[in-house]
Amino acid sequence: MCPSCSECRSAAVHQCDVCGKCLSTKSNLKAHKICHTSLRPFKCEQCPSAFRGYSALSQHRKTHSGDMTYQCEYCSKTFRRRSSLIQHIRAHTGEKQHNCTICFKNFVQKAQLTTHMRRHTGDMEYLCQECGKGFPVKADLIVHQRTHNGEKPYSCRFCEKTFSTSGNLAIHVRIHNKEIKYKCPECERGFVTYSSYNVHVKRHKGQRDYRCDCGKSFYTSSALKQHDIVHSGFKRYQCKFCQRRFGQQSHLTRHFRRDHAPADAPQQPLDYYRLVLSEGDAPRVPRAARPPRAPLRLAPKPATPAPHVKTECL
Repeated sequence: MCPSCSECRSAAVHQCDVCGKCLSTKSNLKAHKICHTSLRPFKCEQCPSAFRGYSALSQHRKTHSGDMTYQCEYCSKTFRRRSSLIQHIRAHTGEKQHNCTICFKNFVQKAQLTTHMRRHTGDMEYLCQECGKGFPVKADLIVHQRTHNGEKPYSCRFCEKTFSTSGNLAIHVRIHNKEIKYKCPECERGFVTYSSYNVHVKRHKGQRDYRCDCGKSFYTSSALKQHDIVHSGFKRYQCKFCQRRFGQQSHLTRHFRRDHAPADAPQQPLDYYRLVLSEGDAPRVPRAARPPRAPLRLAPKPATPAPHVKTECL
């Protein structure tokens, strides 16, 4: 019996002994079995790419010839495969068919859901060699490593300011383009991103959703995490000049400005001091010696819901 269909009607059906799939001809079975091996016998004549099947090679050749057959009706972008076009159109329509059964978050692509599920299962395959922090995908690890080495490969063409991610650069460019997407209804201040707008609105309302057991509350989860360090007594950041330790990076930066920066030195932005302090080989506290991360504690939401505001993915 073939596991991929109800029954094999023809006695001449050729069945794969690896996965049980049935093929109509012996040649099709032979071509199918290649997918169970590491062989890639179909090679591109114009680049080093190689493929398991001829159809995949044919699709790849279109990247060289420019033969894009499927076009998006919203933005005129073209694709080699119809399936790629369908996935792309969902970005325009907002259709998200793949749902997380744990937190009910929705995603456009199945691959995005698979990556998201790793955060729930704790499957952090990629570990930082500097601090031991884990990430579900390699791209997240690469971005994180830039916090250690200070690398900022993306530069603004308007002011030459540099950024660690292309997303942060895109947000910054909106400022030059005066692309204000969100405006505060209270003071009419404009914001480029929804996250910064949302925190600003919370400050008007005094809406501190994240509360510590000590009674102090905060506007963001990151602020609560920083506050938890105060209770733990853990001082993660160490000055490379005097070895003094601080619980928060902002405290270390302020200490450097006050005690180590030359008196006649011009005032520099925070990013400058963080880069200076990240240089050298200041000792780091092993991950095993750090206190466990406290779970988030959400304060009750206000009875009157906030008006609906269009959100964006950052």
